[in-house]
Amino acid sequence: MAKNWTLSEEESLKKMIADHVQIEKIAKYLGKSENAVYLKAYRMRIPLKDQCPRPTMRQIIEAKFGDVTI
Repeated sequence: MAKNWTLSEEESLKKMIADHVQIEKIAKYLGKSENAVYLKAYRMRIPLKDQCPRPTMRQIIEAKFGDVTI
């Protein structure tokens, strides 16, 4: 059974994502799976578009409309 996220783990996740640490390294540091890190960031509404290895949807939108960064 998976253990719950602690507040310190959540704060570490926020800081590491802000510092552009790779998801694989974050998962290893926190002792979680990569999928758990992706899902937690999603639930916390932290964008990972710069972290995703294959941002397919963004590539499709940029091909159609050009650069869409705000």
